[in-house]
Amino acid sequence: MLFAVVMCVLWMEGWAVYQSARKLGRSPLAGWSFSPAHLMRLTFAVQLAVELACRSKGLGGSAAAALGCLAGILALRPRSLLEMSELMMEVFMGISMGIFLIGNIPAHIAWLLLLPIAVSSGMAFVGGLRATAT
Repeated sequence: MLFAVVMCVLWMEGWAVYQSARKLGRSPLAGWSFSPAHLMRLTFAVQLAVELACRSKGLGGSAAAALGCLAGILALRPRSLLEMSELMMEVFMGISMGIFLIGNIPAHIAWLLLLPIAVSSGMAFVGGLRATAT
């Protein structure tokens, strides 16, 4: 069940990256804007998904760092070292949240920490869809 919730978060945040990064001769869908919070939730979800699938914190952290940096560069297109620094901090926060969530705390506490992130992703996703519909 935990894995299913993490995959939903991963899918919604992946969609936000896709909408921000796609280039078809025009801008992303109207209303979609990629915030650093998307990047933090994406790296969090990648780290948890890989860790739950492979049972390895190291592999999960490495995958999240690689995908988080790539997604941030594609979606945010940093133009300065300061912007890249902000991107890296969001990736770090997402990874660190995910690494300490599984295995170190009781399951009910993990759920209490995961649910606000899932709800936040859901609200951002629905808000983006509503903005494109108008």
